[in-house]
Amino acid sequence: MGDELFSSQISEKELRRSYWFITHIPTFKRVGFFLLIGVDVLLWLIAIGTLLNFYAIQYSGYKNIFRGYSQLTSKDLGAISRAQDIQVRQIGSLANNSTSHDLYAEVTNPNSLWRAEFTYTFLVNGGELREQRGFIMPGESKFLMLLSLDGDAPRSGVELRFKNLKWYRVSVNDQQYLKDHLKFSVQDFRFISAQESGISQTVPISRATFTLVNNTGYSYRSVGLPIALFDGGQVVGVTYITTDNILPGEKRLLEARWFQSIGVVGNWTITPSINVFDTSVFRPVQGVKVQDIRNGE
Repeated sequence: MGDELFSSQISEKELRRSYWFITHIPTFKRVGFFLLIGVDVLLWLIAIGTLLNFYAIQYSGYKNIFRGYSQLTSKDLGAISRAQDIQVRQIGSLANNSTSHDLYAEVTNPNSLWRAEFTYTFLVNGGELREQRGFIMPGESKFLMLLSLDGDAPRSGVELRFKNLKWYRVSVNDQQYLKDHLKFSVQDFRFISAQESGISQTVPISRATFTLVNNTGYSYRSVGLPIALFDGGQVVGVTYITTDNILPGEKRLLEARWFQSIGVVGNWTITPSINVFDTSVFRPVQGVKVQDIRNGE
């Protein structure tokens, strides 16, 4: 009875399969053993190859990187992680004539990895004047101005205040972008005093002429040009002019005027002011219209 029940539940085919498996267990063990050895050898080869690649090929590059990081000072690390304040190098006022004056401030962005956009206002003896918008690129020094204000030039009490200051991190690609888009130069600068200009016999008018060269491959709708004149290290004149629709490679003769008598000018600065991160400053690329001569047309 028991043998009949056992034989009904396990067929002869299943018995043969079980027998084959049991008799081949030693073979399975040997195969598994060699597979484990193969995997182990493969892992060792990968590890050795990685080490050889690192020490023979990439080590010198990583060594330079680590050496650079080891030489970073706390100031360098601070510049990477956060922006330092914009520095005001000098600030003052200049009389145009008996009825108006200009205010100016020379500012510097000490950060090589940050640019800023802001509004700013001059204060005279604590009173705020009108706000203006501005920006400054990494490492840039520029003049901010408020021109042709009524009344006498204040002798003291002039301050500059930044508002709505926003910092933007500049990547490596951005740094190259700035170099490519701000390649302007100034040539043939000439200052002509009010006595030499002869423009007016009643109002002293000093002027300067120069050539602005667009060395970039881009067209700009408008380029701002803050101009400062120096006698020694002292600012003797400031103004701001713009020029519109300047093309790639273009050389443009420009003129600036001051309604005041300026004596000796020993030095000058003209820094093209363009926020190249604002796409609206660029002129759209225009195609050249050509005649279609196909089919005799």
